[in-house]
Amino acid sequence: MSSYTNETEQQQTTTIDEHNRAATRTKKEKTPKKPWYNQGWVWLIVTAIGLSVLFFLLRGVIDQLSQLTQQTSEQTKALQEQTQVLQNVKDALNQLAMKVQASATKIADAIKDTTA
Repeated sequence: MSSYTNETEQQQTTTIDEHNRAATRTKKEKTPKKPWYNQGWVWLIVTAIGLSVLFFLLRGVIDQLSQLTQQTSEQTKALQEQTQVLQNVKDALNQLAMKVQASATKIADAIKDTTA
């Protein structure tokens, strides 16, 4: 009987080992290796490169906007100075016109006095 028991145990052990190997093979067969472009690390690298490119593009745009703002500010200052100069010229011309008018009035009054 002991030989029968040993044979039965060996058969059961062999059957269990075969079952384990078969299960391992089917697991490997069921999960085929992913292609390289479906690996997570590939998409992580692609995302990192994309974010880097986006960062540098935005940085360039921000630099250009900063330069444009600076140029606009300089031109605005120049226009304000020109406007001030023109306002001073206008004021001086108005004063000159008032003095000419006052002088013309005095001359007209003087001519009236001499003719009268």
